[in-house]
Amino acid sequence: MLGERRRRATLRPAAASCYRARVRVWRPRSTGFRVLGAAMVSFGLVVGARVAVAQAPAADVDEGRERARQGAGGPAWKLPALRERLDNGLRVVMSVDHGAPTVAVVVTYGAGAADEPLGRGGVARLVEGLMAEGSPALSAGGRGRLVAARGGRTSTLRSPDLTAHGVELPSGELGFALWLEAERMRAIEVDENALARERRTALAEVLAPGGFGGRGGRDGEEALASALDALVFQGHWPYAHGRQGTAEALGRVEVGWAKEQLALYGPERAVLSVVGDFEPAKAMDLVRRYFGAIAARGNAAGELPPRKEALAAQEGPRRGGLHGRGVGTPGVVFGWATPSAQHADGLVLEVTAAVLGGGEGSRLHRLLVVERGVALEVRADVARRRGPGLFSLRVRLSGKAKPGDVEKLVEGEIASLAARGPSEVELTRARAWAAGSRLVGMQSSGARAMRLGEAEQLLGDAALLEGEPARLQAVRGDEVQRVTREHLGASRRSGLEVRSVAGEEGP
Repeated sequence: MLGERRRRATLRPAAASCYRARVRVWRPRSTGFRVLGAAMVSFGLVVGARVAVAQAPAADVDEGRERARQGAGGPAWKLPALRERLDNGLRVVMSVDHGAPTVAVVVTYGAGAADEPLGRGGVARLVEGLMAEGSPALSAGGRGRLVAARGGRTSTLRSPDLTAHGVELPSGELGFALWLEAERMRAIEVDENALARERRTALAEVLAPGGFGGRGGRDGEEALASALDALVFQGHWPYAHGRQGTAEALGRVEVGWAKEQLALYGPERAVLSVVGDFEPAKAMDLVRRYFGAIAARGNAAGELPPRKEALAAQEGPRRGGLHGRGVGTPGVVFGWATPSAQHADGLVLEVTAAVLGGGEGSRLHRLLVVERGVALEVRADVARRRGPGLFSLRVRLSGKAKPGDVEKLVEGEIASLAARGPSEVELTRARAWAAGSRLVGMQSSGARAMRLGEAEQLLGDAALLEGEPARLQAVRGDEVQRVTREHLGASRRSGLEVRSVAGEEGP
């Protein structure tokens, strides 16, 4: 996800056989990992077959295609999800894996910058900063030190719709992990001193070199994401107004605003995910002990509905620019508004992203990097949201490239996909890439806990996550053709030219 603090593994083989060699020597102890490893064998066969089509003699092409077809289905991947709900509205999702010697606890709140009232930009950034420290009972950095002392690690996810905090520890530390997150939910307070302290921290990040004088985050990624959102979702306040807040907006935030925003981070808008080596009955006893007495701050009856704010129809291509230190250069980033997370086209768009910009076998990598030499890297991604989603395409340009020429090449390739659809071979490769990337991104207990919480919040049922790799493998070529035509047309495209005054690498 662009700017959503998500990491992806990129596989770059020198030859097709390296996938198979790497998978054969992998011997994970976790039951979930063993299934993942078996699934990745199929992924390696599919991608390996695609590379073989490009490199092998004609006599070997049919055999490679057949191996790709045989590997496309893969073994069933298991991610059990037990779902419970407390009286205060807290939803609990548990996924047991006794083969993993760890346990992860993540609380995903259905709140973020998209929930800021009109004219109150920046308040979510300050509240999220206060929550990151955990509890007033812990000194600054105390939470992190306690976790590190037990050999664990912490994690955070911030997106326009969601805020997630979690910890991954040895499996015997489940009670400690639940206590930490319950303290965060229960004990965070906002007063003038706490707000002023967090405001100073936020302003230092925004105004630091690479912070673009109040236009972005510390490393430039937030600025890039915010600038693209502002262009794609023009006039749509929840996603267009920026995630971090400008220096001016942060300076205006009042204590009352912060308290109203903090009220969104109660149990009734939260999902608690527990993944790893534990017993569900004992875990639920601990969950009730630590979270059961936390009072709901709003309606505890149901899940968050999709956003109702209408996105105005786009009547033609939009263009913008982002110039500053830390943004990365040279590059162009394209974006299209897409349906919300629960729409049936979501997984089809993920396969479409793999066709266009999923790795070295994708269409735009071959065209822009290999054939024309105008780009160093191309990657496409799909961000699922409660409101309209985002299909993004990022191109890191070579020194001789002109953004306008690259835009024409991208437009032509998308038009070709809309007119004729993908070939059988590239569809097989794209489906394997999309499913394989999903599996690789959930190897750890912490990553699976994050994804389960996200699925419960955005899809309404974390159990749906288990079947998504198989559904990605079932996407048809005519579906890819249709969503390309309906959602990725030139009149719906927004393009952002990215240049850095520091002359750094591309986006």
